[in-house]
Amino acid sequence: MGFSEYDRIINILRSYKDGKVDEVSVINAISLVILTKNLNTVRLDVNRELRIGFPEIIYGPGKKYEDIYKSIIAFLEDRGRAFVYGLSNEYKDKILKDIRKDYNDFIVKEAHNLLLIKRNKLSNEINHVGKVALLTGGTVDVPYAEETALLLEELGVEVYRYYDVGVANLNRVLEVLSNDILKKNVDVIIVFAGMDGVLPVVTASLIPLPVIGVPISSGYGYGGEGQAALMTMLQSCVPGLVVVNINNTVGAAAAAYRIIMVKNRNR
Repeated sequence: MGFSEYDRIINILRSYKDGKVDEVSVINAISLVILTKNLNTVRLDVNRELRIGFPEIIYGPGKKYEDIYKSIIAFLEDRGRAFVYGLSNEYKDKILKDIRKDYNDFIVKEAHNLLLIKRNKLSNEINHVGKVALLTGGTVDVPYAEETALLLEELGVEVYRYYDVGVANLNRVLEVLSNDILKKNVDVIIVFAGMDGVLPVVTASLIPLPVIGVPISSGYGYGGEGQAALMTMLQSCVPGLVVVNINNTVGAAAAAYRIIMVKNRNR
């Protein structure tokens, strides 16, 4: 915490002591001070993971290199790791080159559009908090599933992968659901599907677990960029199927993680 943040908290507490603000106002004000980091053009929610259990993901597209880089450094200093989504190859190469000038103890993990930069001093011992099964309709959906897997595994979730089990051959998904997933006692199933987007609907109709559908921008012709898959999932008559936006792998990971955390509290 910098001196400016410290001064602001002191002023808030003095106002409370003088009877100028109530307890709720104090809590809200202090939370805003200590849970964000102001970098002028960027205000980072560096402690989002402490507040809701799921970290902030730095979104790369459309941002200046300097803003992305200083955001990464801030997360490395405050949290020991930084997640970045959607970097161009040019930005990614430059970021890793520049970080090597400042640190010699970091590791990098990557899955499709998601990059994890992590200080080695951050413990590699991860306490497992739950289990998630990832299903894809086809192999073209796998890179997106791996983005979700990287996030969940870093947060302590055991991930089971079942790829290329689309409904073009219904036996594939039936075999996976009946012979494997139920035996694993998973908490949540996340299903990635492009084309007609039927796999999450079928899965949710057959198994008594929370199912999150992720429409993927794979396909061709009319509705081939994920629109048809999204509409199929949204129009499903299977009650309880949760649907995120097209290619929203981060949103799916966050939803699954919240479900797991609620289940853990209730155990």
